[in-house]
Amino acid sequence: MTDDQQSTKTARTERDEELSSDNRSSMSPIENGTASVMRDETEPLDDQGTSQEEAAEILQILRDALFDGSDEAFALALGRTPQEVKAWFSGNEPVDADVLLKARGIAMERGAESVLPDRQEA
Repeated sequence: MTDDQQSTKTARTERDEELSSDNRSSMSPIENGTASVMRDETEPLDDQGTSQEEAAEILQILRDALFDGSDEAFALALGRTPQEVKAWFSGNEPVDADVLLKARGIAMERGAESVLPDRQEA
């Protein structure tokens, strides 16, 4: 093995160790051993300024209106797991911008934009 190969391997190993030892903590408070999301203390999810609380409301309205309240069917449409959907509604997991975008796209595709809450113009 040449010196170049050894130094590349060493550099790669050191970088991998740095990544695996990066134990960033969640900003969510821990309650009963799980992180809980403080919906009123999060950054807006999109350029419309949608908060976690508003995002959860949008998702719940769409689930109820378009998927007969089925977490499983809604999760399938979003490409997520039913456990994730339940966690969003319980506040145990934050709603991410990607799922909010997908949900709005589903609403547009199915002509259900009218069931969504009106956005206040700033």
